[in-house]
Order: sequence, then structure tokens, then C-alpha cells
Amino acid sequence: MGATPAGDPAAPASGQGTEAAAVPREERRVSGPAPLRERRLSWSELLHRVFAVDAFQCDRCGGRMRIVAAIDQPEVARAILDCLGLNSRAPPLTPAPRPQPTDLELGFGESWPSDDPYDSG
Repeated sequence: MGATPAGDPAAPASGQGTEAAAVPREERRVSGPAPLRERRLSWSELLHRVFAVDAFQCDRCGGRMRIVAAIDQPEVARAILDCLGLNSRAPPLTPAPRPQPTDLELGFGESWPSDDPYDSG
């Protein structure tokens, strides 16, 4: 077998050739866990990046806030909102309003001037 490049960590030890050495490094499968992907951003980091908003800064005093609990049950959220006197039901769905006619003449009904010398229009 041919020589392997120096410093290749996937190269066989002590110069002994194996079938794995004949397969290009990109095509070899390594057993074990998949390589780690880049870390995903948290929702607060995304808000800060997109809207330049610090979700954990208190509007009143400017101090740092922290998450105490997450409410994921609709019944609990409804009970809390009702207790606070806030509307716990979504507003009813209504169709979008029809556009109002305008006095602005856009001229779509007029014909486009033609460059054709034989056009009588």
C-alpha cells in the first residue's frame, strides 16, 4: 500500500495498510456520536439580535429579570388572566373589511398608445 500523509489522524498506525485507508477521508464513517452542530440561539437572544430588545430588562427599574415559571396549560393561563381581569378568550374572527372606493383615477381602462403606424386606435 502507498504511504499515508503525515499528521492524518485517520491514517493507520505504524504504517500498516487497511481497507479504511483506501477510502477518502470525507467518505469514511466514524462510529460514535454525530458531530455537534452550532449552538442554537435562545428566544431572548433572537429578540435581541432581530429587534435590539433585551427581553430580560425590566421596563420600570432597568434591572435583570429571570424566568420563574412557564405556563403551558390553557386552563391555567385562562384562570390567571380571568383573575387579573384580562380577557382570556381570543377575539372572534371577522372577515377583512372591503376596500373603500376612491376618487383616484388610475387610468387602467385607457388604452396604451401604440407605436404601430397602421393602428387606428
